Amino acid sequence: MDYVFINEVVGRSEIAMVALGTHSLQDSIMLHRYANAEWRDKHLAPLVAGEVFPSFGMTEPDVASSDPTQLQTRAVLEGDEWVINGRKWFTSGAGNAV
Repeated sequence: MDYVFINEVVGRSEIAMVALGTHSLQDSIMLHRYANAEWRDKHLAPLVAGEVFPSFGMTEPDVASSDPTQLQTRAVLEGDEWVINGRKWFTSGAGNAV
């Protein structure tokens, strides 16, 4: 619950996550726990070093909710490629995408 309370306060500021260095925390945790070694080497180290900035796309035009269980966009592995079927309304951090 401590983390929940901190996020409530951090969420009040547009720059707090970057100023506190927590903008990549969720991505870092997921990559550390679930990515294979190749992905960790390629993406985790630069993310933690602040060399890349994460983007987050959750909002969808046909979903009036911020509940991630309501998302309609899906990614399906077809052969060696991921096919993403859906549309996002807003992606935070997209202006910094490389």
